[in-house]
Amino acid sequence: MIAARFFIIYSYNKGAFTQALFNFNRDYATIRDIMLSIKGVFD
Repeated sequence: MIAARFFIIYSYNKGAFTQALFNFNRDYATIRDIMLSIKGVFD
């Protein structure tokens, strides 16, 4: 889902590629933190 959004942003406005990449990295970091939090609860 994130990858699809990222691709759409890139396709429509190549000038926003850097911003889209930043947003993608931030989203990934957030998801990773959530997963680690959940893992910590169940460990």
